[in-house]
Amino acid sequence: MFSARLIAQNESATIQARGRAYQSNVRIVQRAPGEIVAKVQGSRLYTTIIAKADNEYVDTCNCPYGATCKHTIALAYVIEKDPQLCKLLDDTENIIQDAEIISVAGKPT
Repeated sequence: MFSARLIAQNESATIQARGRAYQSNVRIVQRAPGEIVAKVQGSRLYTTIIAKADNEYVDTCNCPYGATCKHTIALAYVIEKDPQLCKLLDDTENIIQDAEIISVAGKPT
């Protein structure tokens, strides 16, 4: 089960506190099994992703700090507060792979 602690645990208390403060700046833009994408307003608008792959949570952000920054931590807290987002992030069994989409569309793989 997803917990923001899993994303934030290796960051300083300062970065974690900034992430908590940024929660109101998070706008979810894409939801899919195993992946949540958000835009987070900092000094600029950043794209932040938290995904589950191989039973681990991974996070990325296009800010200069990179992965596991205040923006990804803010997204983690937003996900943690929403049981539907937690469930969707953990639902890696229903991820549709590109090859499956192509075969369903009737195009050769």
